[in-house]
Amino acid sequence: MVRSFCYAYRVGTPRLRVHHHWEQHTRTKEVRLSAQSPYLIAAPVLASDRATLHALQDIPAYAPRNPELSTGSLTTLEEELTQAQLETERIRLALEAAHAREIAAGWKFHERVISAKTEVIAQFGADSQEVHAIGLKKKSERKRPVRRRTPPKI
Repeated sequence: MVRSFCYAYRVGTPRLRVHHHWEQHTRTKEVRLSAQSPYLIAAPVLASDRATLHALQDIPAYAPRNPELSTGSLTTLEEELTQAQLETERIRLALEAAHAREIAAGWKFHERVISAKTEVIAQFGADSQEVHAIGLKKKSERKRPVRRRTPPKI
């Protein structure tokens, strides 16, 4: 069984298509994704849904048999969606600000640690045990550069 997501433009809801290999391609089952689906509905789809709601509000004879489909119920759900989107945007902005503060604090800390290492070298010398204690290599432990002899040019 192969699963693929498609978008049903007429209905305005994402659907899950299930293709069975033993069935012909024309026999495709379509299953609507539930309200508990973890997928975010695209902004153009929600804009289309809002336009549909506004069009339903302009139809005076609209009287659905299911009270959950009334314009009042749909308007309430649309207001809940708008509030959730505003809350998400507020949280996103707060997260971006916290992330920027984290980056700034990290760089400030890193620069101060580098300055402290430089201070240890200046205070105790580049070949001291204190330099080794903070994780740096002592000057005497560094490998000396080896001069390579180049063959004479002929």
